[in-house]
Amino acid sequence: MALEILTEADAPALQELYRSIGMIGINADGSEVTDQRPWIRTLNGPIIGRKLVVDGVLVGGGQLTVQKQKHSVTG
Repeated sequence: MALEILTEADAPALQELYRSIGMIGINADGSEVTDQRPWIRTLNGPIIGRKLVVDGVLVGGGQLTVQKQKHSVTG
């Protein structure tokens, strides 16, 4: 299992994964999102895209956000 950088080359596999779990994006005009590349291109700043790969197969993905403030948990 590995957490890797999400790239535009992953767009078709990501779209297939989303469809397989019933996750369908909707554009502002009401049409279905069929290309994940525009979203993936936005993930190179403070929001970083990562994919979860198991045995060479993309099985998930998400966003990581860089936090500039220190966080602590007290109990």
